[in-house]
Amino acid sequence: MKMIVVSALMLLASLQTMPVRAQESFDTIEGEELDIDGSFTKKPKRTQADRLKDLRAKLEARNEMMVRKKIEDARMKNELALMRKLQKTFDESMKRLDSIQ
Repeated sequence: MKMIVVSALMLLASLQTMPVRAQESFDTIEGEELDIDGSFTKKPKRTQADRLKDLRAKLEARNEMMVRKKIEDARMKNELALMRKLQKTFDESMKRLDSIQ
């Protein structure tokens, strides 16, 4: 029994002397930037005018895209109508030629 207790104590003593490594974390912490001189540089806060300017630009771009799409749709509709009209005229001309012969 003494041998078991002594061996257990020796095992515990050897575990306490072993170096323990902490797991390193490489996560970055977001914060204010620090330049070389040691002073902080804060990003200027966006004002309501800046937000409205960006929103207006975004809406204008979306509006421009919609107008271009509508123009393209109208152009395609007109081209299809013209194609049908030309096809009809061509078919009538062919029928007249066939009736003459």
